[in-house]
Amino acid sequence: SCCGGPADPMTRADRYLLREFVAPFAAGLVLSVLLILSLQLQQELGGLVRSGAPLSAVLERLLWGMPRVATMAVPVATALGVSLAVNRLARDHEVTVLRGMGRSLGRCFLPFAAAGLLLAAGNLYVAERWVPEAARRARRLSGAAGDVLGAGALPDARARVLVAYESARRIDRDRHRLERVVVVRPDAIVVGAAAGYADGRLRVEGAVRHRYG
Repeated sequence: SCCGGPADPMTRADRYLLREFVAPFAAGLVLSVLLILSLQLQQELGGLVRSGAPLSAVLERLLWGMPRVATMAVPVATALGVSLAVNRLARDHEVTVLRGMGRSLGRCFLPFAAAGLLLAAGNLYVAERWVPEAARRARRLSGAAGDVLGAGALPDARARVLVAYESARRIDRDRHRLERVVVVRPDAIVVGAAAGYADGRLRVEGAVRHRYG
């Protein structure tokens, strides 16, 4: 029986309902975290292969991403836990037993609402206090690891020209090292084996200029 003995039936019933919620919540939380981490790990491994960064740097970056992962996983796990718990209680007619004790339907599900409010408050605290600091540390780690970006293009803010490159390595948050650079200017095309890009300024090394005409 979900009600327990006659000494304190309401408290025992509440504890019973929370126990029904905890197991599916924990399973949903683990599955959600693993799914999000697997997607992030797949992205990180791409940069790892291109940059040659050690596996420890990737794992440390994933560790600093855990607070953000938790804030995304907790709402999913909460919804899953409540849904499965209520479904089992309804399937086994235990809600009927609770109603027979004199509880209203709202009072029957009050433990789930209380658990949801506590989890929401904890999630908000993590999002406001832990996630920003962890994101700052992850960005610093990304700069130290020297992420390699794929081919792309960017504007030179000083000269207002188009810059295409084969690959780029992030030196820190605001500086990049570009490889195999092509600069398209109004009067010429400039080709260089490498270039530095920082603060909106491009510095091409060993530049070869091809003028139109």
